Parts: sequence; structure tokens; C-alpha cells
Amino acid sequence: MADSLLAEETRLRFETQRYVALRPLIEDGLATMMYGHLQRRAAAGNIPEAGSQGLGGSLEDFADPLMEYVLKGVQPRVEEFCGLRLYPTYSFFRLYRRGNTLHHHRDRPSCEISVSVNLGPSLETPWPLWISGPQGTQAVELAPGDALLYRGIECEHWRERFESEELAQVFLHYVDQDGPYSHYKFDQRPALGMGSHTRGVIQTHPVVAEGAAPPNEAEPRPFGMSDESQADLARNLDINTSEHHLGGYIPAKAEPTRSGLHREHGDPATWSPRLWKWAYETLGVRSVLDVGCGEGHCARFFREMGCDVAGIDGSIEAFRRSVIPETHVVHDYVNGPYAPDRCFDLVWSCEFVEHVEERYCSNFLTTFDRAGRNFLMLTHAIPGQPGWHHVNCQPESYWVARMLTCGFVLDRDLTSQARTACEPGHFRTRGLVFIRKLT
Repeated sequence: MADSLLAEETRLRFETQRYVALRPLIEDGLATMMYGHLQRRAAAGNIPEAGSQGLGGSLEDFADPLMEYVLKGVQPRVEEFCGLRLYPTYSFFRLYRRGNTLHHHRDRPSCEISVSVNLGPSLETPWPLWISGPQGTQAVELAPGDALLYRGIECEHWRERFESEELAQVFLHYVDQDGPYSHYKFDQRPALGMGSHTRGVIQTHPVVAEGAAPPNEAEPRPFGMSDESQADLARNLDINTSEHHLGGYIPAKAEPTRSGLHREHGDPATWSPRLWKWAYETLGVRSVLDVGCGEGHCARFFREMGCDVAGIDGSIEAFRRSVIPETHVVHDYVNGPYAPDRCFDLVWSCEFVEHVEERYCSNFLTTFDRAGRNFLMLTHAIPGQPGWHHVNCQPESYWVARMLTCGFVLDRDLTSQARTACEPGHFRTRGLVFIRKLT
């Protein structure tokens, strides 16, 4: 335990400036072991590459078993230093590489109380973490084993360009047991050690002990729906489900679906010509990339208004039936990021993000970042919302935070205008309009 006077001084500093350095939080030997573990994973090629703007070449992952163990293990010390009773939410690590930058951002609700720990190696030139609180902005330098304790959703933080070869950092996140975000315990997973796709899932896997490694992860089950319900949904809506992990789509046909929905342009809940005319006339959109385009009916509508268009989808069947075959790209985001060769005024993505497991989100965020010139319009499914292959249902705040990492900020006024302009469907209920953040 830390000396009581030191702990009290640390608590007071944290309370007033909303962040405080802990020197050290973990022993140097533990930091070295953790860094070695990440190096071995990297050498084996089983760490996903980050796709966010400024982080090209870096590697990152969610809920590594060792990191989850440390998340739980240091919790008593973190509670002592912040003066709160905490629930652990999740761990996340990143291996930064030369040239990386971390954009100005705040974190999502699961990161109410955050700890950023330097795992090494020692750097000749320190790489400070910049943080802004009510008493001003500070550049915090951390040695291996040192940590920054901060209120992640309050304090904006960032890093300038990294000029060394490599740095490993683990982020340990918690919420106040007695605060407004207590329901984010375990990041809404059944237990620590489980993958991000288990957030909000009605439990179908055995619960593992806190900090233990997750079981072998089979294909994630859609949120809150039994296999029978999934099959009924697919039959009633005539969803093409033949390509397994993909979200499926409703093919365009002249006759209605079994449930009576008209689908001359595919999914009637995504067909939004009034909204698209609004984007053309109000936002001045003249080029559009549709991510998760299905057969390309949205892109064709914009093309008929004179726009330059392209579409991306992982489904081979959708490509075979595409109405924009000359600009339709087949790409499955499970296989990695995709960076288009040009920018577009608007990136449109309807009924897509909830169908991609969170561990692959950085792949399509790369597309949003590289392709979006002015606007991004997307829909999302909320936690517990049933649907075919819903594997990443999140609240609005989650997507607002994720879009910020690729340079887009939510515009609530334009979102309200767009929902008003839109016909009934997915966008009217869960649509969001983002604008490119000025740097």
C-alpha cells in the first residue's frame, strides 16, 4: 500500500486537476514482462493493426488476458489514489511506432477513470502525453512502470509525433461504482477476459473468472436473439445470409418480402431518396462513397443526380447483382482496412457498423478517415436491438467517440435536419451526421 500521506496528497491533486501521475504504478519487472508478452504477440503476427488517423503501423488489441489480469490487480491502488470505489471495465494496449500521433480526444463512458501505463522500453527522448484539465494543460512524461491517472471523458488528451522506434502502452479503464456510468461494469461484457463482441449479449457462453482468458470464440451470436429467431427473421425478410459472418442484405426484387415489405431497391428501411436529395441540395454533396453498399442502390441514386460514386461491400453475391458494377469494390473488413484512391464529399454508411465485430472497427474507420472529405452519415443499432448478425450494438456516445478518432465530429443541428428530411426508416431513428473536424 502507498504511504497514507502520499495517497492523500495524490487524491487531492486528482480531485482538483482531474489527472495525476503515479510514479510508479507497477514494478519495473512487471512492466518488462508485459512488454515482452506484447513483443511475442507482435512477432507471431496476431495483433491487429490500428486503423485510426495518425496511428498507421501501430498495433493494438482489446482485452488481452494478461492486461485484463493487471486491470483487476491494480484496482485497489487506483481506488486508493482516486478515492473512489471502482468497477473495472476493460483493458486496451497499443504498440506505437515511429511517426505515430494521437489526435486530441476524450474517451467514451467506459473510460470514466483511466490509467495509461508505460510498459517500455526506456526512450532517449521522452514522448509526453499531453492532457488538458481545469487547471491548464500539461505534458506528462512517463518512464516504464509509470502511469497517468485521469478522468478520460473529461480531460482532452493527445500526443505529438513519435520520433523513436517503439513504445508499448496499456490503458486500464474503470467506472465509479456510485456514479452515472456504473452500468458500464466490465464494459457491458459478461465478465473480464471476454471479447468485445460479448458486450450487451444475452449470455450464451460460460462466464469466465475475472482476469481469466476467454474461451475459444465461435462466431458471435447476434444480440438478444436465439438461433430460431434469427432464422425466422431471415426467412420473413428474405435476407441473403449465405455468406456467414457478413451482415446479410435484402436483395432487390419486384415482389414483396414474405412479411409484405416492398423491396424494389433492396432494404426498404435504408431506401432514403428524400434524405439523399437533402444532402445533395443542402450539403452540396457531389461525390459519395457508400460503405456497406449492398447492391449499390443508394450510390446509383446519387449517380443519377450527377454525382461521382463508389461502393464497398464484402458480399460476392451483392457484387454479382450490383447496379454500379464499374465502381463497386468487394472488400471484407475482417481481412483488413481499405483505403480508397480518392476522397468523397460524403461517406454514407447505413445499416453497416453494427454488423462488424468491434475488433475489426479500425479497418472501416480507416476508410472513413481516408475517404471522407466533408461529411459522414451513418446509422447504428443500440445495445439489445435485435437484428440479423448484430455483433456491435452501441449507444450513440460510442460512435461519436469513435468517429472523433478519424477526424469527424457530430453535428446535432444537421442530424436533426436530416432526420426531419428523411422518410421512415433506419436513418430517421438512429441516423447521425458528422462533419470533418477542422485542424
